[in-house]
Amino acid sequence: MFGIHQNIHDFTYDVQLCNLEGVEDFDLVAILGNLMDNALTAAQESREKWMELATALRNGYQVVVVENSCDLPPVVGEDGLRSTKAGGDGHGFGLKSVAQALKKYEGDFQWDYDGEKRRFTVTVMIGQKAGAGDVELVTGL
Repeated sequence: MFGIHQNIHDFTYDVQLCNLEGVEDFDLVAILGNLMDNALTAAQESREKWMELATALRNGYQVVVVENSCDLPPVVGEDGLRSTKAGGDGHGFGLKSVAQALKKYEGDFQWDYDGEKRRFTVTVMIGQKAGAGDVELVTGL
């Protein structure tokens, strides 16, 4: 799927009702690809080495939650989270790409780090605009 290496001991997912049909493919890849890549990198560098992906529909928003084990707290700069990936150059644009893509769909994201549990969580909320138009929300599977 996302090239999850043998270094990840546990990858779980809980995909619930969530209509991302109104999100352009390019934007969906920017959002999910960057979040999953960041989670994979942090999880591989942690002791527990796990990742979780969940989707849901909450309060009219399409919600995607990516969580991962993370031993070190994130580095926060003036512009938000900063990349800690080796090489520096060419890194640090992932969350900016996520934010840019989400603006098109009246969406946003927030993150949280729980140092005690060594857990990093990113919650993405994609607004009504993503499901707008002739696309109807799926009401059951």
